[in-house]
Amino acid sequence: MADLITITVDNNEIIRCLNMDDANDKAKFLSKESDNIALEIIPENGGPMTTLEYDKASHDWVCGG
Repeated sequence: MADLITITVDNNEIIRCLNMDDANDKAKFLSKESDNIALEIIPENGGPMTTLEYDKASHDWVCGG
């Protein structure tokens, strides 16, 4: 089983992604209507979860603040 990658948008809708490329494509599309988009990566073999926020200006993921 691969890492679990999800995006959460403003209305707390959770969207599962196939990989980081898929997450980037979905975030770019969703950013037209959503102000807050968060990415969560849960490692396949356990361990700490990574949470990032989508930055509309750079079209990239950044550490949450």
